This record gives sequence, C-alpha cells and structure tokens, in this order.
Amino acid sequence: MALSVPHHIEASGLMAQSSAFEWGDDPFECQREVPRLEKDISPLFGRAILALATAMAEWVIWPLSHGKDPLFTDYIEACWAAVVDRRYLRHASSEFPFQAGEFYELPPGVGTAEDLWQPGQTLDRLKGPQFVALYLIELIVDVTTPVNDGSMEAVNVSNLAEQVTNKSAAFKAWRRTILQRLTEHHRM
Repeated sequence: MALSVPHHIEASGLMAQSSAFEWGDDPFECQREVPRLEKDISPLFGRAILALATAMAEWVIWPLSHGKDPLFTDYIEACWAAVVDRRYLRHASSEFPFQAGEFYELPPGVGTAEDLWQPGQTLDRLKGPQFVALYLIELIVDVTTPVNDGSMEAVNVSNLAEQVTNKSAAFKAWRRTILQRLTEHHRM
C-alpha cells in the first residue's frame, strides 16, 4: 500500500513552496540538544516516540520528494510498520544494532541507512535532508527498546524538520498538538 501525502502537510502549503532552507556542508547539523523539547518527548513510550519521529520525518520527505522517490516513501512506510513490529524495518543502525538485536530477532545481514546513499549525496539540497531523516529514524527504531526511549534522536528529527520547513508555523502547531495528544494517551 503506497503512502499518500498527509493532509496536515498538504494543507500547510509546503508542498507548493520552493525549498528555501539552508543546507550546508554539515548534513548532520540538526543533531543538537533542545532540552525543553526533549523533556516533552522523553516521558512517552518508545513506540509513541518512534511514531512521532516518523511523522516529523514526513515533514522533510514529502515537501522535498513529493512522493516521487519510492526509496524515501517506502522507508517511511516501513517505519510506520515498525511502530507495530520492529521487524518490518529490515535495517539496523550501525551505531545501535546490538540494542535492537537484544530485543528483536532481526534477519542476518540487515542493511543500514548509510547503504542507501552514495558518498556526497547527503550534501545534496533535496536528497540530503531526506537521507538524514532516514538515518535518524533508523537510530530511533533501534533505541526505542524496553530499556531506552530515543527522545534525543527524536529532537534531532524535529530540528531537521524545522530546518527544512524554515521553522514553519504549521509544523510547530502540528508538533505541539501531536505532543499534547501523545502525552495524554501514551505517557509512561
């Protein structure tokens, strides 16, 4: 089943805008702390954090790919399925594969997100942010185990979405609403 553009992203107007965000020579610049946001995310159950991060990654994927590159949309779809069962995502992060393997039986020889791009592609203005989003979600999939939560990595996905959407008011309002809903229903 192919994913379609989420209504809230389509309604934001970001799909029609040209991408005017900055993308420099450090594609992983989004990996920085935002203590207030991490404090809001960390009380959630791990799978709720994974769902939140996947939804935030869609704010990066859809405006940049318009759903035309199945590499990104298929990966996002697998991440949504991984919210239900980790084994639906047949990738493991190169940083935390031991954590996922401790709790979930993964097939031998699973790939990593880094296998999906060629050297230098993370510097590309359109594909780079999408590859970084996949990489960050892969980390979250592997650290949202019964002993960890992935909140810090989810903050990084939020930072990336803010960067790509130019701190869109629509994204921030959506994130605030979703965090309230997740806190109400999926708090540990």
